[in-house]
Amino acid sequence: MSKHLAIAILVLLLMPLANTRAQNMLKGEIRDAFTRQTLADVNVVIQSLGKGTSTDADGIFVFDGIPAGDYVLRVSHLGYGESLTRITVIPGMPVLSLMIKPVTFDIDPVTITATLNRRTISSLPGRGAVIE
Repeated sequence: MSKHLAIAILVLLLMPLANTRAQNMLKGEIRDAFTRQTLADVNVVIQSLGKGTSTDADGIFVFDGIPAGDYVLRVSHLGYGESLTRITVIPGMPVLSLMIKPVTFDIDPVTITATLNRRTISSLPGRGAVIE
């Protein structure tokens, strides 16, 4: 085997390793901005990569295989406002800590009305009994 062919094969075999080293893990924690409690089931999306995940029971989210660079994280959860956060992913980056604020919705008043409908047991479909 020629020296050049051996080098070419070695380079081809090592290319996947170089590519995986360029990928990073992005880990973060989502908390309520007022109570500081961690929030489960929060949606977290890296918009430009089309990748999404949700937080676990401890409010932690993890993305694997993220190339270094600048991104926007979109964080959303029922009862909370949507949050857009610019981040820069670098090798060995620390765990992110993000806060989201609860939102309230103003709705029109709801009126509930009822009418009394007197019926005898004999008029009910099926069997009925009086319990005293």
